Amino acid sequence: PNGTNLTFPNNSLTVILLHYHKFKIFPNRFFDRMNKLEAFNASYGAAEVPEDHFMSREEQLTLLDFYLNSIQKLPNFTGIETHYKLNHIKLDKNNIKGEIPSTFLCNATNLEKLELEYNEITSMAEGVFKDTFKLKEVYLNSNKIVSLPNDPGVGPNCSLEKLQLYDNKLTEIAVDFMKNMHRLTYANFGKNMFEIHPPWYVYPQPNSIAENPMVNNPQLKKIPELFLKGKNSLKYLYLHANPLLTALPNDTGLTYNTVLERVYAYSCAISYVPASFFVNMTG
Repeated sequence: PNGTNLTFPNNSLTVILLHYHKFKIFPNRFFDRMNKLEAFNASYGAAEVPEDHFMSREEQLTLLDFYLNSIQKLPNFTGIETHYKLNHIKLDKNNIKGEIPSTFLCNATNLEKLELEYNEITSMAEGVFKDTFKLKEVYLNSNKIVSLPNDPGVGPNCSLEKLQLYDNKLTEIAVDFMKNMHRLTYANFGKNMFEIHPPWYVYPQPNSIAENPMVNNPQLKKIPELFLKGKNSLKYLYLHANPLLTALPNDTGLTYNTVLERVYAYSCAISYVPASFFVNMTG
């Protein structure tokens, strides 16, 4: 009841449910001797700190659930080993701040679903998904992400199908961020702060450059040309509720055999749509 000590002497446990717990710290090697544990659910609790390597030696675990706790920082190393079976990490609705470390998902080769929505995450490290060969769904909506890595680490055999980045503070999509996401069917970038100006846009003239750093700034184009190149499995693209989005790219990079069915761009400030934007959108 005081939330200061937590031990499980029995190594035959397969499921642990700790709903509404008061434990704040889950220590290093917390799962030692729990070699049959398959699911760990500590949702609706008071967890603040899962220490580095807190998952060491747990080989059978498939679900790790810390939904609605008070975790403020992701551990640099979870302790996951290559042969582990973990396929679902659920850390949504915490207080996680800052960057997702490049080592956080190290060796998470069987991970299929990652839920980090409703936190205060601001960025992702380069190569963050380098070991997640089976990852299919990523939920990062309702955070404070301001930038995406140019190289998230996904290889040419990336399995990612659903990418949720709705309701963040993104102003641009890195050129190669989606480079190898060829199986992507759902991408939601709605309710961000993308800004792309049409060719005829006249920049406001301030009294000085210091008052308006956007003047003569070549980086105003935030959604890159060809940003959907190779994404022929994409069916739904969400760009809605971006208050600074005034135009769409000239060339999405889609080829003639695309299966794209819907593009959502409502609640934006779009006043210019180049005809070439729709090239190859035959579906």
